[in-house]
Amino acid sequence: MAGQDGAAAGGRKPWRPRGFTRLSVAAAPAVGGAGARRGIAESRLIADWATIVGADLAQFVRPVKISHGGRGGLGATLVVAADGARAAEAQHLAGVIVEKVNQVYGYAAVSRLRVVQTGDAAPQGLAEPATGWDGPPPMDAPPSAVVSRVADEDLRAALARLEANIRRKAAAGAAEKPGDA
Repeated sequence: MAGQDGAAAGGRKPWRPRGFTRLSVAAAPAVGGAGARRGIAESRLIADWATIVGADLAQFVRPVKISHGGRGGLGATLVVAADGARAAEAQHLAGVIVEKVNQVYGYAAVSRLRVVQTGDAAPQGLAEPATGWDGPPPMDAPPSAVVSRVADEDLRAALARLEANIRRKAAAGAAEKPGDA
């Protein structure tokens, strides 16, 4: 009857961590399985790619797979994907990328780099760079007397912007309704 109370086959309950668990430990089964299908047994290569090769390089180069050419020794080929315009730069930095990847493995696991050119503007899974915010739109009219009496400067500025946006939207709505005059 050990199976009914959730106990393992040996009569003991399975071990469960208490407290917080590192994300890398929790994600290892999922990432490791996906990586193994692509030939990347070391999940850190995928998870920490930006840290391994650097943020600048990771923006346009991502690991695809590691192929062991069947030559019976060390020296696999790391296949990376790079967007069309940056593939030549990735090929030029092949020695640097291989050296950094081998530092992760701790030995010369990768001896060659093959760059696959993609048509994407950015590698999949990476967000586009954030654009700067130019600030609120300029005020068309001074704020009303009620808003001007607010003591807190930040709140007064926020209410003035809200009032200006409401006026702007109302004016745009009136301009879209022909025949109402």
